[in-house]
Amino acid sequence: MIYAGFLVAGGSVPYRDFFDMNMPGTYFVMAAMGRVLGWGDFGFRAFDLLCLASISVCTFLCMRRFGALAALIGSVAFPLWYLNGGPSLSMQREYIALVPFTGMLAVTTAGTRFTPHLRIFVAGALAGMSSLVKPQFLLLALPLLPLLLHTTTTTTSPSVSPRRRIAAFVGGLSIPLGAMFTYLLCTGSLRPFVDMTVNYWPLYSGMTGDHTPIAGLSRFLY
Repeated sequence: MIYAGFLVAGGSVPYRDFFDMNMPGTYFVMAAMGRVLGWGDFGFRAFDLLCLASISVCTFLCMRRFGALAALIGSVAFPLWYLNGGPSLSMQREYIALVPFTGMLAVTTAGTRFTPHLRIFVAGALAGMSSLVKPQFLLLALPLLPLLLHTTTTTTSPSVSPRRRIAAFVGGLSIPLGAMFTYLLCTGSLRPFVDMTVNYWPLYSGMTGDHTPIAGLSRFLY
C-alpha cells in the first residue's frame, strides 16, 4: 500500500496505470504520508503514532459520557493491544479507516456542542472517508443512524425532523464519495476500477487468509 501511494505521489493513476485492489482513499493517505513525513522508517512510524493518538483521543471523547474511568481505559486499551500486535497490525487498512471512523463516533456523541445539522453532516462526511479506505466501514456506520435520527428538543439544540437529518447525513456522505467518483472519471480510471470491483473482489473474498480458495458452506462459516 505504501508503494502504491509512492506511485500516486509520483503522478501515477491507480487502476489505470497499475493494478491494485484497494480503494482510492488508501493510496492518497499513503501518498500524503510520504510527501509530508518522508518515505522512510521515521515517517512511517510518525504517521503510525499520529493515527494511534487520533484514535485514542476520539475514543476518549466518545466514551467520556460513561465516566472518566471508562473513557480512560477505553482510550488506552486499544493502543496497548495495537502496539502489542507488532508489524502484522501496523498501518493496515482497517486501522487507517478507524481514524475518521472514531472521529465520526466522537462527533455523533458530541451532543449540544454542535448544531444537529452540522453534527450529522460531519458524521456523514467522516463515514464516507472511512469507506474510501475500507468499504465495509460504511456498513459499520449504519447502527449509528438511529442515534442520529433521534430527535430531542432543548434550549440550545432545537429538534430537527428525521428527513432533514437523513438529508444532512447523505449530504456529508456524498462529498468524499462524489470526490472519488469525479477523480476516477476525470483520470480515465473509472472503467478499470469497476472492472476490478466486479471481477477481482469476488475472487479475493473467496480465499482464506493464506490465499486458499474456499467455497460453499465452508466459505460462509469462514
